[in-house]
Amino acid sequence: MRVVVYQLRQDGKRVEEGTHLDRPVTGLLSMASTETVNYHGHMLQIGTRGPRNGQFDHVVPPLYEPKLVDMRERSGKWRMRFIGFQAGKDGAGVVQEWLCEIG
Repeated sequence: MRVVVYQLRQDGKRVEEGTHLDRPVTGLLSMASTETVNYHGHMLQIGTRGPRNGQFDHVVPPLYEPKLVDMRERSGKWRMRFIGFQAGKDGAGVVQEWLCEIG
């Protein structure tokens, strides 16, 4: 499904109210299972499908172990808020929240 995503944290810290509205990304929201030597779980992805090969290209890093914490309608659009982990600058996991607006 097509969504507009606002990342609510930077380096694991909550950004100030309204700040996240300046840098939304648009893409397709999908959930996938992933398995590596060190990790087995679920992830949310925001991206686009390549026109030629149909491969999924990430717009932002995936959100691992996502939990839906809020879902509501606002101004005629549905919004979902997820919390999970993203890979940080040093490769360690940091807490991240996404606000996804459908449509």
